[in-house]
Amino acid sequence: MLEGGGPFNRFVSEKGLEYSVELDVMMECSSWTQVIDAMQEFGIAGFLPKDLEKQFPANFDTVALPGLDAYTDEYVIAWSSSEAAKRPEIGRLANHLRGK
Repeated sequence: MLEGGGPFNRFVSEKGLEYSVELDVMMECSSWTQVIDAMQEFGIAGFLPKDLEKQFPANFDTVALPGLDAYTDEYVIAWSSSEAAKRPEIGRLANHLRGK
């Protein structure tokens, strides 16, 4: 599981308690790739976003957890404004993506 007490960790803990299951978190990681590496190295389960499925360890089964719709990742494109000033194509792309 990712380290910290964020909303996702609280959600998972609360869901476990709803079914009288207390999570025994043996490892907290600071990145999703560390979670995947730990799963592979130690043969443990992990909570991961589905968009990383191509990186999941081989021979691991996945189960979608109900109620996680509010925790889907949203992605954006970000870049340095100083780099955009040097490369006008970045501005043109940004305007195109914004629909301008």
